Amino acid sequence: MHRYKKLTAFIAALLLGASAAAMPLFSASADNDETTTTSEAAETETTTQAQEETAPAEDTGTKTSGDFTYSVTSDNTACIVDCSFTGDDLVIPEKLDGITVAELGKNAFGTTDKDYVTIELPATLNYVSSANPFNFCPKLKEIKVASSNADFTAEDGILFSKDKKTLVCYPQAKSGSKYTIPDTVEKIYSAGIYNTELSEIVFPASLKDTDYAAFNSNHNIKSVDLSGTALNEVCAYAFAECTSLTEIKFPKDIYQIAEA
Repeated sequence: MHRYKKLTAFIAALLLGASAAAMPLFSASADNDETTTTSEAAETETTTQAQEETAPAEDTGTKTSGDFTYSVTSDNTACIVDCSFTGDDLVIPEKLDGITVAELGKNAFGTTDKDYVTIELPATLNYVSSANPFNFCPKLKEIKVASSNADFTAEDGILFSKDKKTLVCYPQAKSGSKYTIPDTVEKIYSAGIYNTELSEIVFPASLKDTDYAAFNSNHNIKSVDLSGTALNEVCAYAFAECTSLTEIKFPKDIYQIAEA
């Protein structure tokens, strides 16, 4: 009797589900209508126009410096929330308008596909959103990190936490068909290995946790063996849109498989 559970094509298909390449967005609005007389409406409109002419521009909470839009955190550091750069090789600066760049927000590189081939991160960076801002970089081959960065490191173009316990991002366009995750890795970020060219991923015994859609859209992968890992739960949309996947082997102690 094998010590793992084997998921055949029928069950694997359940994991494919809807793609998590674009996460659902929700919005809500409420309109409060009030009845006014014609004269009241006219007076209100005149007053509003006068206020608009004299009022200062509203502070949206973000600032733009060159190609970068950023917000200022409570620590008086910059969190990049958007980027308009259109070249191949993006370099994140250490400062914007004299403010230290410390964070990459979930939309740091925008919400539409960019052509970045390399992205270089500064020594000052200490936080990358777990929602993974690299999702919209389908041509990305390499991530670089300043050697003096205390929180992150890059190995063979792949982004990790400094202690290599967390795999943050495997670049989507990185060449190669097989990847062995280092045996130090305990966690993989949301969409950490997303839409790659890989046909095989080797998972370490150290792996304990994966965020939402961790392996989404890896179209060349046919089978997955998680039986030797320390996972006891499979995250939502873990293998959604892995269109060639027919088999998954789970650890014997698995207790939850989140919805696809």
